Amino acid sequence: METSAYTSYNTIDGVVFPATEIQTNGVQKSNISYTSYTINPDFTDNDWDIPAL
Repeated sequence: METSAYTSYNTIDGVVFPATEIQTNGVQKSNISYTSYTINPDFTDNDWDIPAL
C-alpha cells in the first residue's frame, strides 16, 4: 500500500500548497520537494499536439 504525507506548506495567491511530499510504499521511501507552482498557466494549441515518435 502506498501512502503520501505532505509537509512544509507555502501560501501562493491565497492557496496553500505543500512544499514537501513523502511517499512510502512498503520499504521504499521517496521525498519530493516542490520548488514552484504555476497557477493558471497560459497554454497554446501547440501544447496539446501529440509528440512525434
